[in-house]
Amino acid sequence: MDSSLATLMVFLRFANILVAAYLIYLAYSLCRAKNSRSFSRTNKLLMLAVLLFFIMEFVQIFGIIPGDTFAVLQSVFTFIFIIMLIEATLELKKGVLAHDHLMRRKHKQRMVDVE
Repeated sequence: MDSSLATLMVFLRFANILVAAYLIYLAYSLCRAKNSRSFSRTNKLLMLAVLLFFIMEFVQIFGIIPGDTFAVLQSVFTFIFIIMLIEATLELKKGVLAHDHLMRRKHKQRMVDVE
């Protein structure tokens, strides 16, 4: 591999780590500002997914785990990452549906009060 291309790959990996670290910080601060007691299930899943991505990039950039073993672990981590994102999306959908149900019920109660 050309040395300039290898250098570019290293810089891209560092950029990925920085972006993942910023996303972890941003998600944590948003979750704490929204709910001072604890995180919701969706927020936990999103935090874990981004943290998993951060760890995967960190291990890859520093070469902590050698070749073939890392390729297998990267495949497993990518699969888990995708599953976590799907689960978080489903949790968000559940939350939106529950919110809509409560709003309709509240609106219905207001209409009864008006009559």
